[in-house]
Amino acid sequence: GNSPAIAARLRQELEKQFGPEWADFLEHVGDMRREILKQDLTPESRRERLMQLADVEEFGRFLRNREQMRTNKR
Repeated sequence: GNSPAIAARLRQELEKQFGPEWADFLEHVGDMRREILKQDLTPESRRERLMQLADVEEFGRFLRNREQMRTNKR
């Protein structure tokens, strides 16, 4: 990019604000995105589903499901 120093500083600030659970969520979103892109959807439907992945409520569902999976493994 135009300013690697600013990008590095922004990354540091974001890492302070967002915990490690966000990395797991982003991996999940990436997996879901690849699945959505494989489907035969209209551009509008594809965009809608991708936008749903970026919703804060989706993050909450992800955390609840992850915790439930951990509880079931015990």
